Amino acid sequence: MLNILPTSIEIKALLNNKIAFIARNATTVVNFEPLDYTPEIGNTLILAGQALITANSHNAPGPFLIEYETLNGLNLYMGMIIPIAEMP
Repeated sequence: MLNILPTSIEIKALLNNKIAFIARNATTVVNFEPLDYTPEIGNTLILAGQALITANSHNAPGPFLIEYETLNGLNLYMGMIIPIAEMP
C-alpha cells in the first residue's frame, strides 16, 4: 500500500453524487479516482482539512496519511489515518 503525507488537498464535487480529490506535498501529486459521496467520506475530508489548517499554521505537513493503491494507472483511495487528539 502506498501513502502520502499531504500539505494540501483539493476537493471537487462531481455529478452523480461523486467526489474527487487531489493530495499534494512538496514532491508528489496524487489525483484520486472519484468516490461515491457518503457521510463518512465527507466527515473524513472535513477532519483532514482541519488537520491541515492546524499544521499549516505551523508550516508543517499534515499530521495524517492518505493510503492508496495504484491499479492500471489509477490511484484508488483506501483510507486515511488521522489522529484526532494529541498528547501534550
